Amino acid sequence: MTQHNAELILLHLITPDGVEHGYGSDTPVDYQAVVESDQRLGEIRDALQQSPFAGNAIMFVVFDHGFATCAKLPQPNVVLKQRGLIKTDETNKVTERRTEITAVLADKPAGMHGVLGVKSSGEFTQLGGHNPEAPHLVLITGPGYSFDNCVKGKAVADAGGHKGSHGHDPRPDSMYATFVAVEKGNQTRHKT
Repeated sequence: MTQHNAELILLHLITPDGVEHGYGSDTPVDYQAVVESDQRLGEIRDALQQSPFAGNAIMFVVFDHGFATCAKLPQPNVVLKQRGLIKTDETNKVTERRTEITAVLADKPAGMHGVLGVKSSGEFTQLGGHNPEAPHLVLITGPGYSFDNCVKGKAVADAGGHKGSHGHDPRPDSMYATFVAVEKGNQTRHKT
């Protein structure tokens, strides 16, 4: 930070994300990853209190999403392939999709355990998704589940232990994120 005359520095502390994907949230290894990231943030805060930054810097700490723990992985493509709604090549790459997929999924996908609901693109927008390239339908998992895109195997696979995912309905508390702003001179703090 002191070697460059930068007006904006962006830093991505990725360790908690990787650890929570591998081991889930609220686990000892997750807490250790958060502690290490907190230590890095403390080092940055301390540097910002020294010259030439002292009194001239604003620090924002922003989290983009929360995490949900999962142990089971619904594999919708397995069910769609069994029903003849998708075709794959010898490498299991999807090569063809039938137009009836949307209607089948919209009508509560029978046999897809762990699928809590199906949202249309309009309903997805109401949940905070605003993407002109959004799909026609979005599947929502229930607690303890996260999707996998495999096309062969079981309709619901074992995640291989305690895992984490952020591909969920954003409304549960576990999906909430944090925003912290520390203004010039460390005078005012905001947290939401």
